[in-house]
Amino acid sequence: MDLRGARSRDDPEINFIPLIDVLLVILIFLMVTTTYQRFAELQIKAVLYQLVRRFRWSVPAGYTMPVQQAPISKPKDGLPVRFEPLS
Repeated sequence: MDLRGARSRDDPEINFIPLIDVLLVILIFLMVTTTYQRFAELQIKAVLYQLVRRFRWSVPAGYTMPVQQAPISKPKDGLPVRFEPLS
């Protein structure tokens, strides 16, 4: 005995247009943020280049650097550096 009747069963339709829209927005966001990160990195490198080229830098005599281990090794109190112009 067939209780379902003679109705034909349609397969559900999946609409991919919203998925494609979201993926394009994510792609554009990643492209823009990556470009700005790279630009900021280049600006920092340009400033560091000018400092190294025009100044002599040194750490105070007898300075020992206290190191913070987590998550990466770095000075706990920063790094005291003295810049002197090159003649």
